[in-house]
Formats: sequence, C-alpha cells, structure tokens
Amino acid sequence: MLRLICKDKVRKLYLKGYNAAEISKNLDVSIETVRKCIQRNFKDLKRVHEIAIIQRKEALRAIKYESNRYIS
Repeated sequence: MLRLICKDKVRKLYLKGYNAAEISKNLDVSIETVRKCIQRNFKDLKRVHEIAIIQRKEALRAIKYESNRYIS
C-alpha cells in the first residue's frame, strides 16, 4: 500500500533536528520514503538541520543532567 506523506510535517521535524528514522517512526511511513522526500525537497536546509541537531542534543543533555542531579 502506498502511503503519502505531508512535506510540511517532514520539514518541521527535519528542522527540529530529527533524522529520517525518527521522522519515519513519527509519521508511520517507511524510512526510504522520508529519505527521498528530504533528498528531493530539502537539500537547501541541510545546514539548518545540522544546527538543530546540535541544539537538540544539548537540550537533551541538559535535561538528563538536571534529572540525574535531582533524582540522586
């Protein structure tokens, strides 16, 4: 069965720093479909995506640090 994906949803998640596997899981479509969508439509957003990945990792690291600090 062919599943269509919404480019806007992929774009929003891509700009938040999610990778193709995480986007495909979130939208319940195949990873190859998401990869092709990103490849065809969002080549120009690669630099913005890389910055978002770094920001997302730093935020998760800060949350983990604070939760470990208060739990222990």
